[in-house]
Amino acid sequence: MTGSASPNTITVHGRDYVLAWVGLEAAHLVARAGSGQPARPIVEHGDSHLNPAYQAGELTAPRWATRTLCGRDEWFMCPTEAGRASMTSWAVEEEAVLVPTCKPCLRVLDREFPEPVANEALARNVSRCVQELGEWGCVVVHGVPADQAELLRKRVRTEARRRGWKFQSTMGADQLIASCENALTPERYEVVKLDSLRRMNSVVTGERLPPPTWRFDWS
Repeated sequence: MTGSASPNTITVHGRDYVLAWVGLEAAHLVARAGSGQPARPIVEHGDSHLNPAYQAGELTAPRWATRTLCGRDEWFMCPTEAGRASMTSWAVEEEAVLVPTCKPCLRVLDREFPEPVANEALARNVSRCVQELGEWGCVVVHGVPADQAELLRKRVRTEARRRGWKFQSTMGADQLIASCENALTPERYEVVKLDSLRRMNSVVTGERLPPPTWRFDWS
């Protein structure tokens, strides 16, 4: 019986990629091979026992690049909910891999597509972020549009590093969370410490405090 599960692929800006492992440390990206380029199937070895959950033709058609975007070869498809592409003696139950995590692959992917056009609100939010980092050492911006998220992070990072600050950040859902541990002067550090203590104590005392200025919405 032929399976109906789809191989572990994603589409980015109209281009198809296989989510693949080389080792087990990171999920890489393998592009669909272009016309005239070397190509290989998802399951490269003819003696492999194909997972019956997938359509055999989807696994054996030579449609994919021989190397990951970051240049690694000997790749194999990350599992979906239906498991690996080929049956092995691997007995441990594995979670499906849904997103790429190889940073070099993601950097190559970024270079393949034009940078989004800056929203008219971007400059204002960058300025606000830098101001709050200088006063509080941290910032959380909610409601960041998806196409502006990386632009916001990059431009705030550039401004922070220009000032000699050690910048750390993460993007989650529609928010940017960032901090600069060395942005505060000794005087501001004391202000931040007292404010933090007051906010923690308010949980017990019930004191109503205004929301911190370093937590704000994209606008």
